[in-house]
Amino acid sequence: MSESTTTSSRESDGIVQGLRTALENKAGLHKSWTTGVATLPESETTLYYEHQDGTIKSLKLGSVTSAQAEDLGQACSPATFGLNQRDVLDESYRKAGKLDVGKFSWLFNPSGRGDFTTQLASGLFPWASLEKGIRFELYKLNVYGAIKHYPWRGISAYRRTNDIGEGSFFKAHQDTPRSGDMFGSLVCLLPIAHEGGDLLLRHCGHDFTFDGQALLHNAPSTSIAWIAFFSDVEHEVTPVTAGHRVTITFNLYYDPQIATPIYHAPSSAAMLEHPFKSALQRVIENPAAIKAHPILGFGLQHAYPVSSVLRHHSLLDLKGADMILIQILRSFGIKYNFFLLYRDEKHKDESPFRILSQSCYDGDTLDADQAPVEYLLKNGGFIVWDRDPKGVEENPYLQDWYYHYKYGLECGDQYEDLPVEWVVEPSEENLKRSVAAAYGNEPGLGYFYHQICVVALLDPDFDSRGLINQDVDAMERLQKTDLLQCIENLNESLEKIYDIRLRAKVLEAVKVCNEVKWYSENTSIPLFD
Repeated sequence: MSESTTTSSRESDGIVQGLRTALENKAGLHKSWTTGVATLPESETTLYYEHQDGTIKSLKLGSVTSAQAEDLGQACSPATFGLNQRDVLDESYRKAGKLDVGKFSWLFNPSGRGDFTTQLASGLFPWASLEKGIRFELYKLNVYGAIKHYPWRGISAYRRTNDIGEGSFFKAHQDTPRSGDMFGSLVCLLPIAHEGGDLLLRHCGHDFTFDGQALLHNAPSTSIAWIAFFSDVEHEVTPVTAGHRVTITFNLYYDPQIATPIYHAPSSAAMLEHPFKSALQRVIENPAAIKAHPILGFGLQHAYPVSSVLRHHSLLDLKGADMILIQILRSFGIKYNFFLLYRDEKHKDESPFRILSQSCYDGDTLDADQAPVEYLLKNGGFIVWDRDPKGVEENPYLQDWYYHYKYGLECGDQYEDLPVEWVVEPSEENLKRSVAAAYGNEPGLGYFYHQICVVALLDPDFDSRGLINQDVDAMERLQKTDLLQCIENLNESLEKIYDIRLRAKVLEAVKVCNEVKWYSENTSIPLFD
């Protein structure tokens, strides 16, 4: 190898590494959570709640006694959680009490506080990346405390006492997505004395401990501590050892009908421009770099709720750092699209490629004798080669399998591939397990978290096999078939559901599916847009 070739290779590797480093150099401003303290006016300090016998009681925040907190706990029913789309009661995983909406009333209204919404939005969406308003939906009241259970009196006989012992808790989980536009949760910790019960959060190698008691230590007695975080962030509540930890949770939704909150840059923001934007600008101003790296890939930091197919990117609501990435690509006029990334499970260790697809494969799509890889590739999927196969020469069977996908032998078709270089290594979707197999705070309703990646076209002249202007009828047929099946299943479910709130959620899911179906029938979806 010549010296010039070696130098060129090093420069090429250095370009991708430079972009990767710039994305990682966020000066600590990309966080998946934000916290604060809010002092309540007199009108918002009263909490009303209903006992199981219908009795209405109230307590005054800022002066709640131990006996009052215990009475509130006794009004609760046991809190369940979602697992594999089922509502599960399992004390080994979650032990707490709950009051659903309709069983309590609190006049605190986050959307009516412009300063509160601004602080929350500025913390979760740096660099003014939020493009829609935020809708707050009251969700649930939870009580965590030291728990005694009297089995002979049944599940409803949970009692919470001030005895220090094994406390209530909630092990690691993600919040269940309720629709495609739900992006996070707001948890308000009420000023009621307790010990333990910290909220631990983890995401992308970072962790954070929310100690609301510490935040309230020097605050007025009628203050609440709050934390907002993206719904795919893993979190857990540590055991409460004394007292009662009482929280009220709101679900957070994007809402284009509400004005976008005013953005206030944090005082720690030392950089006015994102470092990745500067690094990318240097690349696109270098023609040689663009030719050497025509297509770049980025694994997104967050997971997103998707029902059956990826919606067109104009309909996909992104979170925090992911939205910033897309805004930077847009600012340079770079075309991009969203995909899921799969690897052949049968040959996971040997497989030298992965498959880009816009279909959410859940294991129920295929006939028993149909290979998932074949299904994805023949329905709009692309091969991305990422390493040399191991042991091809020594294993004739593996050799046949490799050349089948590399050159289209036996089937006569050569599969489409894309030379994607990954700036951020993406997470792979699993072709074996059900996407519903995850712990949540309630059963799912047609939406599951998926790991999504972005493929960006740096070189607009890159069209070696007509990939940009290719015929995507197969992909569109796949998407429409999946959408029609999803709509049919939801409509069948409606015939068996009598709960008003659950019916409303199903109807919303049907509405979203119909909107995407209309969009796919009335627009052309290019590979990059």
